[in-house]
Amino acid sequence: MKLARSLKTNALVYLIGTGLYALTQWALVVVFARSQGPAAVGLFAVATAVSAPIIVLSQMSMRQVLIADVKGRFSFVDYLRARWLLSVVAFLTIVAVALAIGYRGKGLLIIAGFALGRVFESVSDIYYAQSQAEGGLHRVSFYTAARGIVTLSIAAGAAIVTHDLLTAACGFAVASLLCQLGVREIEGRIIPESRRKPTLRLSGALLRHAAPLAVSQFLIAATAYAPRLILQHFGGEQLAGQASAVEYFLAMGTLGVAALGQAASAPIAAAYHRASDRTFVRLVTMIAGGAVLLAAIMALAANLFGHAVILALYGSSFEAAAQAAPAIVTGGVVGYIASVLGYAVSATGRYDHMVRWAFAVLLTTIIGGCVMVDRFGLIGLGYALAVGGALNIAAYVHLLHRAWATSSSAAAAIDAGAREGVFDG
Repeated sequence: MKLARSLKTNALVYLIGTGLYALTQWALVVVFARSQGPAAVGLFAVATAVSAPIIVLSQMSMRQVLIADVKGRFSFVDYLRARWLLSVVAFLTIVAVALAIGYRGKGLLIIAGFALGRVFESVSDIYYAQSQAEGGLHRVSFYTAARGIVTLSIAAGAAIVTHDLLTAACGFAVASLLCQLGVREIEGRIIPESRRKPTLRLSGALLRHAAPLAVSQFLIAATAYAPRLILQHFGGEQLAGQASAVEYFLAMGTLGVAALGQAASAPIAAAYHRASDRTFVRLVTMIAGGAVLLAAIMALAANLFGHAVILALYGSSFEAAAQAAPAIVTGGVVGYIASVLGYAVSATGRYDHMVRWAFAVLLTTIIGGCVMVDRFGLIGLGYALAVGGALNIAAYVHLLHRAWATSSSAAAAIDAGAREGVFDG
């Protein structure tokens, strides 16, 4: 009972912060839609689709690795140095990818501006991880909400005043930098002395340890954002903008999923390393059950109110999005269940078999997305999301079973060895 209350409290605290942040990001998209139309929303969606998977890869899943590093194998400085170095590489890679897919001039600068903002957010994230590992989830919630308010104020203000997406992108980057400097100033003062000294193993052990999870998380992010690029390919930025409008409706439920996953990550990691099977199974079951309930609520809400909400927020130019909203959201909520199971797999630290499953899901999503969108248009996105989510669920269930079987076998061997030592004595 105490465990359940603690998990609910942490999830609620995290949900408040991420909820406010997501609302500000949604409000930013609404401002773009109202001031500049579907094409601007589409370009913002393309910028996110290009940058997000690369940023995820550059993060090397260090937030999850740091939280699961209960023995303090690496210092905070190790994580921070790696995050800065890889973030610079990520930004240059994003610009190169944007050039490769045909963006030049103003379009390229817009993508670069939003990408730079995401880079600063990524650096802030490693401070959040350290705070979360120490039980400071309330501070993480506060920082996340504050970041959303600051970025909305500056970027949306720039868009409203200038009606120019490039100015808004620059505002987004400046706001993210200010937030990064703020969290560094606050959190930098309270990091334990034991976590400040570098271990000088950055170039090897840390990156090797995190690489399998990082690659799999990159593939998962690519799976999530690939449909936007598929839609842009088939229908240009107008169609991508229509889809992005619906995805922000879907993203509201993702907040609850993230809250459950982040709140449960540290307890699941502790239960796994203690080989506490009852606690481990209970935690995974709790967050999976919460995701199922949330998926049902969001699917019902989309079918009842999705059309009206989309038109009320974005205007009549988003009629196609309003008509497709029930199908897209119903297909997308399948991914909620997969996401919480992914948090559980990450918490175990058993990342070695995630990559091949994630690659298979990405490949299936790309092929299925091209076929479905080409045949059914915007509604086909919902079908592709449902298939990808179902495949992810199957993969994570398999990986959790494999990880727990390995842990149980190791615990049994240790226990048997201890008993043998007692008898020998």
